[in-house]
Amino acid sequence: MKKVFLATYCEWSSYGSMLQAYALQRTLKSLGFESDIVYDTPAPAPRYNFFRARINGVRQFVSNFYKLLHAKAIQRRYKKTQTFLRENISLKYYDSFDVLKKHLPQYDCYLAGSDQIWHPSLCKPLFFLDFLPPPQKKYSYAASMGRLDIPEKNKETFSRMLNSFSRISARESDMAEILRQYTSKNVEVHIDPTFLLPAEEWRKIETPYPVKKPYILLYAIYWNSDLNREVKRLHRKTGLPVISVCGGLSKAYANKKIFDVSTEEFLWLVDHAEAVITSSFHGVAFSLIFNKKVATVTNPLLPSRIQSLYGVLGAESVCIADVPTHTFDYETVNKRMIEERERARRYLDEVLNEE
Repeated sequence: MKKVFLATYCEWSSYGSMLQAYALQRTLKSLGFESDIVYDTPAPAPRYNFFRARINGVRQFVSNFYKLLHAKAIQRRYKKTQTFLRENISLKYYDSFDVLKKHLPQYDCYLAGSDQIWHPSLCKPLFFLDFLPPPQKKYSYAASMGRLDIPEKNKETFSRMLNSFSRISARESDMAEILRQYTSKNVEVHIDPTFLLPAEEWRKIETPYPVKKPYILLYAIYWNSDLNREVKRLHRKTGLPVISVCGGLSKAYANKKIFDVSTEEFLWLVDHAEAVITSSFHGVAFSLIFNKKVATVTNPLLPSRIQSLYGVLGAESVCIADVPTHTFDYETVNKRMIEERERARRYLDEVLNEE
């Protein structure tokens, strides 16, 4: 098999990050390619460190204290997610970008994967494969920026690194429009890697979480406390408990907050919920994959990611109050998921087999 160098996020603290990485590696293997996700940082420690090197402000101090209150549960999650990564995803670590550049890794193909790898405030050279000397070809797949405004000080660097790619694939259509301002090359748009695997494939790795059914699942990255009134009304109206998957300090209302959910248990919780409330891109993605009733909370500072996803799949954004009674058109969504999955696989097959 040919080997692919894959630059993407695969962070234990983000279910979406790990699962998109898992899906991309699985898809590459089905196309005949082995792959390694390569990091320019040291390998993670065996135990989670509850204290950052610097306490930057009151909120971070409160967040660290809150995590200490749930230390055992968070430590369990850390251990479970490290096991998932070790058993399911091929990861390689270099101590720094300079070390990576000095000891140039030899692969047949080089691919910058999905998630917010091209965040314009960071412009991380690893995610632009900037260690590769020309004329080595490099490609992207469903790369995302997170935000669309590029700081003035980063525009020249961003443009230079972007134009070094042989073919460019973005995850959001509005992001593609921004990229076209910095390159004359064709910018294609493809679906997030999590959609590359159908629901039945995801169900193969699910693990039940010990919670009483039925329930409403809440998974919030962004949250406005004013929404808690709507969540409480939904709880009273349906009579169902609201269970929140948390990674730390959370302002969201829930009847029960859980902190020790593994990657596989996260999939199970989404799949078996009566309804899902989420502000997470990948929370929405898996709700759609599993054909769930889903209420979407959009971060006003980063609205494009979820809006673009709904547009591609022909899905509707539903508010919390309407989620129990709304009729979701999953016939259309499922059809488009299949079309986008096949189109994405063709693109990956083409670029990785280019001479």
